[in-house]
Amino acid sequence: MKKKTRRKNTESWFAVKSVFQHLATKFGPRQTYEERIILVKANSFENARNKAAREAKRYAKVLDGCKFTGFLDTFHLFDRKVEDLSEIYSTRLPSNLSPEKYLDRYYPEDILNDCREHGLGHRWYNKDGKNSACYHCKVVEKGQLWKQK
Repeated sequence: MKKKTRRKNTESWFAVKSVFQHLATKFGPRQTYEERIILVKANSFENARNKAAREAKRYAKVLDGCKFTGFLDTFHLFDRKVEDLSEIYSTRLPSNLSPEKYLDRYYPEDILNDCREHGLGHRWYNKDGKNSACYHCKVVEKGQLWKQK
């Protein structure tokens, strides 16, 4: 008679990058895109992707003017333990751009000093309970402007 062996938990960690569109609203007059990476524990690449897709849809539902683009990029974490300095995401894109042009195109550093200088409105968030800061520029103002409609 064969001895039955118990299957060990074969779940692995995956990092899944998703992209969200934040539409212009009365609170945020500019459209933006958010790239978000979450950790997912699953027993397969496909299950990790499905689990992340469900989470992305939930995330988009709770934010005003947010839409999940449907973009998911999944990376299997090869380290068994997630700890300090663990690689949680990696991707490679083909490009003939120089490093400077690549970074300028995909990761611009030019944060506006003030949205109003460009004819744009601010989108406020709660900086510290007393002050409001704009998501899109460097402006910080006194008061709870994020509560105003």
